[in-house]
Amino acid sequence: MSGGARLEEAKTRALEYLARRDRSLRETQAYLEKKSFSPAVVRQTLDYLVERHYLDEERFVRSWGQSRIRTAKIGRLRLQQELVHKGLETDVVRAAVEDLYAGLDELKLARDCARKNPAKWRGLEPGKKRRRMAQFLERKGFSSETIRRVLEQLAPLDAGGETPQEP
Repeated sequence: MSGGARLEEAKTRALEYLARRDRSLRETQAYLEKKSFSPAVVRQTLDYLVERHYLDEERFVRSWGQSRIRTAKIGRLRLQQELVHKGLETDVVRAAVEDLYAGLDELKLARDCARKNPAKWRGLEPGKKRRRMAQFLERKGFSSETIRRVLEQLAPLDAGGETPQEP
């Protein structure tokens, strides 16, 4: 297959890949490399996609971030980690995450996470319940300050052993 034909095939494959959802530059590059396209063809294809705004890192960050916050109810630390893992630069990620969380009440988001599955905490003695809830919220990417505040709000209502509905 000629170089021009390989380039057209790479563009077609990349556009089909991007049609499903937004992707990062690194994800798209890895996809094309996995399909055995040469480094030169991969580079030309990525340049083509960026020039025509099919591949847009800022749009990807917004889209991915909004989706993860809405569906997984994760904190900013976890979102930052996921985006860096997807190959985005740390500075770009920090700025984007700040924008995404600017209008959100992260404390409410963390409380909603803690209340999501009350059966998970039911029947545990208060100290163990607090530890497990803190560990759970930490894995979800909430800051230690946010976790502390959630636990403080839930503690007075914990006497009955149930997770409260709204402090």
